[in-house]
Amino acid sequence: MKPDLVNGTKIEDEQIYYIDDNGVRIGSVNITFPVKFDDKARLVYNTVDISSVDIKLVNSSFPTSIILTSVGITISIASLPYNVWYLLLPALLISMLGSIWALVAHWSYYLLIHSSSGNTKTLFTGDVEYIYHVLNAINEALSNRPDKST
Repeated sequence: MKPDLVNGTKIEDEQIYYIDDNGVRIGSVNITFPVKFDDKARLVYNTVDISSVDIKLVNSSFPTSIILTSVGITISIASLPYNVWYLLLPALLISMLGSIWALVAHWSYYLLIHSSSGNTKTLFTGDVEYIYHVLNAINEALSNRPDKST
């Protein structure tokens, strides 16, 4: 049996600010996101529990590229005083590969939801316009959410 009221608002009276084919649904009472790797599961947040939402930029391969570049440079510098020239070319290639990897790496965005129970990362995507569109809809929903006291 479904409840008629959520935080004093009738479910059918909930204002919907955004809905898409990916499973994102932003309403004045609840905000729903799909769970990664599970088409049927959903994360549901009550708007009264959310204090704010941020967008964060992440690149999981960036640290690897920095390490690769550093290793190449270190081997290059270490080989110079000992006249180990056969290490210099591979070391320079390794550092160049790491530098190129850092420049062409794929950046991703995610929403960071702040609530009284902590912070949650959700909605990972590479599409910056999409993530800002969702963020704007969430901010609009949060500004029109029902009071906690009701």
